[in-house]
Amino acid sequence: MISIIVPVFESEKTIKRCLESILNQSYQDFEIVVVYKEGNDKTLDVINSLHDSRIRVVYQHQEGGPGGARNIGIDSSTGEYLGFVESDDFIEKDFYRKLYQRIENDKSDIAWGEICCQDKNTMWTLHDRNSVETVFFEKYSKVSNGASFDKLFKASLIKNHSIRFTEKLRYEDNPFLLKAFYYSDKISLVKNAIYFYGPTPHSSEYREKLKRCVIPIAAEMTDFAKACHFSPREMKLLQKKIIKSFASSFIFESDVYIPLKEISGIPFRFKIRYLKRKLKSIFKRKNN
Repeated sequence: MISIIVPVFESEKTIKRCLESILNQSYQDFEIVVVYKEGNDKTLDVINSLHDSRIRVVYQHQEGGPGGARNIGIDSSTGEYLGFVESDDFIEKDFYRKLYQRIENDKSDIAWGEICCQDKNTMWTLHDRNSVETVFFEKYSKVSNGASFDKLFKASLIKNHSIRFTEKLRYEDNPFLLKAFYYSDKISLVKNAIYFYGPTPHSSEYREKLKRCVIPIAAEMTDFAKACHFSPREMKLLQKKIIKSFASSFIFESDVYIPLKEISGIPFRFKIRYLKRKLKSIFKRKNN
């Protein structure tokens, strides 16, 4: 059975489409664990109106952000496999059937498909369409995005290694995936298993808050690498991966944050170089 975890907060307009896309899957052996955080709309009424016994609602009483909600879902799950779906997204009808068949046939720990951005109708894909069965740093170098929701995980991989999402910070998928990839033995890449991702517009205040998550997330990933005694080559690859993922966010904690207006008028490539140097300074401090 697959446990599909759906964090929910003020999702009245999108949650029905999301849950119906799961309920209508061609693969039917699943439970939906809705992790509900109370808001000011009628999201819970919409969920209850579906009247489906496969939907189980658990409550998020403490502020832990999306990562905290997913952790509650993991702890509440009963399935052999774990999937994650965002409340404003939806999945194609055969999404979990394709992932499940591949992970079973290949005896993999993780299977992942493709993401289609709803607003641009573009696909995020992987260059290598074969199973990945290599040492960690070669596997991790093939990750094309930091998303957990286009993947299916063996529950024992996540629970036996106590892999959890970072709470109260965004970009929480990145440390989670780093650890899952590190402990996995085999990963299968599944073509045409499509997850429809719908980025939600956010306020400038929220975007600034998002930016300030980059440094602590990068530090958490670097700390994990050090604790696992990554080789110099592995560490270098990880650092490049972090820089590539986060440099464009233009965000830093107070000790390294530079307002964009101070570097306005400078060509974009030079801004990126500056931000790379700032992130590298974090790695250097962590390595000392």
